[in-house]
Formats: sequence, structure tokens, C-alpha cells
Amino acid sequence: MPEARGDAQKEVLQAEAYRDQVIARAEGETRRFNKLLTEYRLSKSVTRDRLYIDALETVLSRTTKILVDVKGSNNMLYLPLDKLMERRAPQLTLDEQRQSAAARAPAQPAEGTPVPPETVEARRDRGTR
Repeated sequence: MPEARGDAQKEVLQAEAYRDQVIARAEGETRRFNKLLTEYRLSKSVTRDRLYIDALETVLSRTTKILVDVKGSNNMLYLPLDKLMERRAPQLTLDEQRQSAAARAPAQPAEGTPVPPETVEARRDRGTR
């Protein structure tokens, strides 16, 4: 019985906290809207343009596609960056990445094997050691 009372009290407190959260959010949005309304009444076109740009920025920030409109032309250029990136960098497994890195790495001479002098000179010319 005490456990049931504790659970009931917990549910009541959670409900009250949710109610307070919803009320606070609604009051904040109301204040924000009233400030925006005041600015809109002062300068309708500027506020309307700013809201439009903010909305576009929010929507377009989540996309990888780019559309370019050329002034004076009926053509629109589409850049599918998401597809280009997929083609450019295929996903490799960890083992495939290690094998690829090992294949690209220059062969290292075994320890104790003398390095020919021309190799050392060539490295100095390139600025490496």
C-alpha cells in the first residue's frame, strides 16, 4: 500500500511539472509573439522578409542539395551534394581501411638494413627525414 501511494504521488508531481512546463512555454511564446507584432506594426515589409529568411534558413540548413538560380535564365542548376559525397567517399569497414592504409604506406626497410645514401639525399631534397 505505501508503494502504491508513493507511485501515485510521483505521477501527480510529474503531471504538475508537465503542466508548469507547458504553461511556461506558452507564456514565453506569447511574449515573443507580442514583441514580433510590435516590430511588424512598425515595419511590415522588413519584419515579413526577416521571418521569411529565418524560415528558409531553418529549412535549408538541414539539406545537402543546392539549387542555383541564374538571373535572366529559365534554367536552374541542381547540385546533388549528398550523392557526390557518397560517390567520393565510400564507406569502408575498419578492416578495409587498415588494408587500404597498409597498401598505400611506403615499404619500410627491415631494422639493421643500411639505407642507400641516394635515398637519404632524396629525402633531404623533399624536406623529409
